[in-house]
Amino acid sequence: MKTVRLAVVALSLVFAQQVNAQDTNQSSHVLEVSVPEIALLDIYDTGALAKEIEANDIIQFDLANGAGVSEAGIYTFAGISRTGLWLNYTSVVGVASSGFDTERTIDVKMVANGVGEAFPKSLDLVIDPGNAVIEANGGDHGVAVADARLGKTTAVGANARLINGIGSVHTGDGAKGFPLTYSLVQNGDFADYKAGSYLAVIEYTLSDL
Repeated sequence: MKTVRLAVVALSLVFAQQVNAQDTNQSSHVLEVSVPEIALLDIYDTGALAKEIEANDIIQFDLANGAGVSEAGIYTFAGISRTGLWLNYTSVVGVASSGFDTERTIDVKMVANGVGEAFPKSLDLVIDPGNAVIEANGGDHGVAVADARLGKTTAVGANARLINGIGSVHTGDGAKGFPLTYSLVQNGDFADYKAGSYLAVIEYTLSDL
């Protein structure tokens, strides 16, 4: 009798293992999605260049053609401006404590080109961001701080803040993002303003700490 009872118990254990191994009406698995940080920026010109601006492209102010320099006793920069420039960018940020940036900024600076003076004295290049135009559901494009003034107000090589509070966003390409207007204003004694050809690089940076 003892031998028979042991055999029945062993058979029951095998049957239970087979039942537990069968499929049910549910199944599951783990899904992982890895989203990297992104910080990309460019300038698009809908004006004379009609393309994405590259490092060797030149935006020129020829003051000999200014309407305000043809009358004796008058020298004004009024009406001298460049429009059609658009600040396009893509940003993906993280949440707090994720180890990723939680927001970004855009700074701009004037950099000496290494040949002679970078920019006339007693003068500012004013970069004025207009109202942003963003793709539908494009995200958090940030807020323009104010116009950036490079030259006398913000010295060559120093950053000026242009946009704050950028989150995850894709502005769109071309005439999207923030429109930029370049203009010139006198800032200082005209005695320091000298004739010549000046060459500088205007550098925009979307923060990526």
